[in-house]
Amino acid sequence: MSANGKLSAGSTLARLLAGAQSQTEKYLKSCPEGRRYFNLGDNKATPIWLAGHMANTAEFIGNVIGLGSPSGAIQDTWRRKFTPDQFGGDKISTNAADYPAWEEIGNAYKKVMSHLAQEVAGLSDEQLLAAPKGKVPPPLAGMLSTVQDCITLNIVHDSHHRGQLALLANAPD
Repeated sequence: MSANGKLSAGSTLARLLAGAQSQTEKYLKSCPEGRRYFNLGDNKATPIWLAGHMANTAEFIGNVIGLGSPSGAIQDTWRRKFTPDQFGGDKISTNAADYPAWEEIGNAYKKVMSHLAQEVAGLSDEQLLAAPKGKVPPPLAGMLSTVQDCITLNIVHDSHHRGQLALLANAPD
C-alpha cells in the first residue's frame, strides 16, 4: 500500500506473485511421485523440470535481471539444467539422477518467489518503469525493457507452466 492507503503497482504485483506462488505450491504438493518424470515425448517437459524451470526463471528474470537482487536459492548448476535448450540449456531428462530432489526444488521455488514478491512490494511506480538492474541477455532484450516487464513475465510464465505441470501430473499413461 502507498502512503495514501491505496494499492501501489508494486504491492499489486507482489500480491499477484504471491498468488501465483500459492497456486503453484498446491500443484507441486499434489504431483504424484510416480508422475514427476513423465513427459509426452523426447526432450519434452516433465513436472520436475517444470518446477525447476519456474524457480530458475523467477530467479534469473525476476531477481537477477529485474531487481539485481538474487535470492541465493538457485545453485549455479541449475541454470543450464532448467533452461530450455533453445536458450543454451541441457536436454530435458526423465532420469531422476539428473535432477535435484523434488523437495529441494520446491523449497528453492518458495524462497525465490517469496524474495521476489517481498522486494517488488516496496517498489515505486518509477522504480518499476526503470530499466532492469541486471544485464538483459540479447534474446530477451525486446521483452524486458523495464523492471515491471521482468515481474509480469514471471507471473504469466508461472501460470503457463503451472498448467503444464498439472496436465502432466494427471494425464493418462
